[in-house]
Amino acid sequence: ITRDRFVIITTQEPFFEPVRDLVLEIFKILKETPVSSFGINHSKYFDLRDKERHFQFGNKLAPLNNWSDNLNDPRLQTLEILETKRKDGKNGMYRIRIQPPDIKLSTNFGVLINFNDHLDIPKGDFVKLFSENWKPSFSRANEITELIWEKQKN
Repeated sequence: ITRDRFVIITTQEPFFEPVRDLVLEIFKILKETPVSSFGINHSKYFDLRDKERHFQFGNKLAPLNNWSDNLNDPRLQTLEILETKRKDGKNGMYRIRIQPPDIKLSTNFGVLINFNDHLDIPKGDFVKLFSENWKPSFSRANEITELIWEKQKN
């Protein structure tokens, strides 16, 4: 917790709902705390198992032959997509980042897909907006990460 940021993290699925409840209870007690926006972040790791699959995953997302005139052996490191016009009509954005994981999780050929569901709070009822968007945020994150994963397999 800092003057302008509150972050709470869990990587274990059984704790997702208790973390949500904790955040809601904290901000129910601290009603006077000004909150102008928040993000619900979801990360999913995919193990691509080998060098060829790892290369093809990046090549499908951003065709590397676009770079071959100027580079000898290009590789995709990080890709970030920003959606500023949400389909649900709410003020905010989605940010999808695809990158290598920070730590070795299984092999050297994994990717981490992070989905940030960011919402701006108009004259803010944080507790209400956070509560209403919790489950839809998980659904959107799963839908997008699974779509990315399925497209790379084809």
